[in-house]
Amino acid sequence: MKNIYLFLPVFFLCFFLGNAQQKTLKHTVEKGETVFQLSRTYNVSPEDIYRLNPSAVTIIRIGEVLLIPTSEVQNQSTPNSKSSLNPATSNTLTYAVVYGDTKYSLARRFGMSVEELENQNPHIRSGLQAGHILKIESQRSTNSESNFDIVKTHRVLKGETLWGISKNNGLTVEQLVNANSDILQGILQIGQVLKIPSTIYGKSTSSETYLVQRGDTKYGLSKKYDVTIDQLEKENPHIVRMLMAGHTLTIPKNPSLVEKQVVDELEAPDNTKVSQENSTIVSEIEPENPVIEESPAVSEEIEPEIQEVEVITAEVPESPSKASFEDYEIKAKETLYGLSKKAGMSISDFVNLNPQLESGAKIGMIIKMPVNLSDPKETPVSEAQSTTVPETIIKRSNKKYTDLSQSIKTVKKNQILLLLPFSEARFNDEFSQTINFNSVEDEFVKDHLEFYRGVRIANDSAKALGLDFNIDIIETNSSKRNTQAVNLVKDSQVEKYDAILAPFYESDVQDIAEFVQEKNIPVVTTNSIIKTAGLKNLYNGVPSLNSMRDIMLDYMINKGGNIIVVCDAGRKESRTYISNYAPTAKFIEVNKKGSFDSDELVSLLDTNKVNYIILESDKNSVFLSTTNVLLGQLSNFSIQLALLDKSLIPNTDDVSQKRFVILQMLYPSLTPLKETSVTTGFVDSYKKTYSFEPTQNTKFGFDLTYDTLLRASQATSFEVSAKNDVTEYTILKFDYKENNMGANDNNGIYIIQYNSNGTLKEIK
Repeated sequence: MKNIYLFLPVFFLCFFLGNAQQKTLKHTVEKGETVFQLSRTYNVSPEDIYRLNPSAVTIIRIGEVLLIPTSEVQNQSTPNSKSSLNPATSNTLTYAVVYGDTKYSLARRFGMSVEELENQNPHIRSGLQAGHILKIESQRSTNSESNFDIVKTHRVLKGETLWGISKNNGLTVEQLVNANSDILQGILQIGQVLKIPSTIYGKSTSSETYLVQRGDTKYGLSKKYDVTIDQLEKENPHIVRMLMAGHTLTIPKNPSLVEKQVVDELEAPDNTKVSQENSTIVSEIEPENPVIEESPAVSEEIEPEIQEVEVITAEVPESPSKASFEDYEIKAKETLYGLSKKAGMSISDFVNLNPQLESGAKIGMIIKMPVNLSDPKETPVSEAQSTTVPETIIKRSNKKYTDLSQSIKTVKKNQILLLLPFSEARFNDEFSQTINFNSVEDEFVKDHLEFYRGVRIANDSAKALGLDFNIDIIETNSSKRNTQAVNLVKDSQVEKYDAILAPFYESDVQDIAEFVQEKNIPVVTTNSIIKTAGLKNLYNGVPSLNSMRDIMLDYMINKGGNIIVVCDAGRKESRTYISNYAPTAKFIEVNKKGSFDSDELVSLLDTNKVNYIILESDKNSVFLSTTNVLLGQLSNFSIQLALLDKSLIPNTDDVSQKRFVILQMLYPSLTPLKETSVTTGFVDSYKKTYSFEPTQNTKFGFDLTYDTLLRASQATSFEVSAKNDVTEYTILKFDYKENNMGANDNNGIYIIQYNSNGTLKEIK
């Protein structure tokens, strides 16, 4: 009992001494608040809050009660303390690095670039560690409430926003927030009473403010006000990551230069070369309504290997005044880019016609729209076309495609052997009247049924050319694992055949090719992973994944690019293949949870080269996080996104296609952007017969059979024709090249690029 009496006085003494030493108040965390925001609100440093609330180092939750020190606010002698800097009187604050922080996340948090963060804190250049103390210099001073002339108040209603309230009162968002800094703590709340300052506040002779409109870009604003993007971001750190409608910008004022720059921008020719600078502007668009700057589809400086396809753009009328016009009201979701395309004009010419569009397209605006103009010939990519190729008008140039039908020399009747898991009689009895084979459950049989329908059409087309040939069928077992194909070939009189077609017999074609190699009989298949070396008579007619990888990597290497691969930890085969083919490639590993070190990715970017970022992941989260990092670096680096496998393109229901456009994504494709005349004729004829479009396997059947028959009907051998003649039919381009195992792979692959003006282009 005596001990209790002794303890109580000591306890109360310590309690009162503690409170005398540091007074605190309680704050209940609301949605959207962060420790950094609270530190600015209460004029304390983040570490002061962390010291009283250790759990806040990791996370703060809505409804959590935090202790906030107040002695620093009341005692004016403390602002020079190392642990507490008052933002109201100083432009510098300190921050203690905690576990999980990265340079990239901190740069975003404080509204600056990673480079600027390092410049202010040189000790973190070699690495960021928990416990490091950072000095963050504020990039703009705050205005105290005393500078405002308050003219009225406004009670916040449901659904209202800071942007809407400021617009209705002729203010900028920044002016409204500064006038109410004592009550606004990150979230606008229903019932809050806001002070509305005089609209004459904040006028300056050395700078002006600008309210970002829908359609604005950093590049466009920098040109308009004669400042660089870096200067614009330095003055307005809140736009470093993304420029959005409603942002308020502080811009150095120079009327004469502004006027000149606007004129220059509107009168600039529309055939300028795409550069790093105008490829970065599209990263600054409002996420839900992008405006993508127009750029030419093909530059005069394109290197020879990418002149295979020329995209023909719509011709712009010499003078808008020569056309007739009608009044047009801008509708919801319409953009400046879309409207200019609707008009058949370039963006600059369209703005010149409608000067009110200089600040962006707005709903309800009445503009002049040319009438009786033909649709633009260059096809914009729509949101629904994630993997669907748009119809782009193209013409072939430079690359020579051989028309083997013009050099037929039939000296004998050619004999072709075709392997199928059914006989021709069975096909006629059971399947010939079936429209789509959907009732066939066995995929191996179904694939061959679709393929054989293409074979029969190729048979008729070849005979129409006057070719003399015969196609024999060997019926194999319908079990893919045990087809008996090799034994059946060995038991037949193979020496009489000029070629063997074995479409989906991946496990058998190598043994078949080896058996007939001495007789120099070509064996043509869809695709097979070659394990036996030296099979020069084996031809993979459908390009393999490895062929696609090779073509894509060759393109990037020949361009002298800096290749960086963001690769899932589980895709070891991909990593090994790429590192062997491109030894200088750098790798960023994505862990099983789908995360990676974004700082490391930024650190690998090269300012002197085009940075090709290859994504080897099928996770949408990885695609989003990677592209977020890249979008934030477009103003500092030349960056292009690339995929080596078209199947890794995310569905546009999950990932906006705007990201593909902004980062000008490259991917390999089996098919060209424009259907050939053969394709059009084949598809039209097939639809008339069967009332639906042919499947990919049907097109494979036609192409492989037709190409094989034509090569077998030349004056030269099949082998010589395969080496020298590049051909193209309904879906496949045949460009055979010997692989590292000695067999022949079809390298007929197109490299497709998303342009910054919203179109697709073949670049190889």
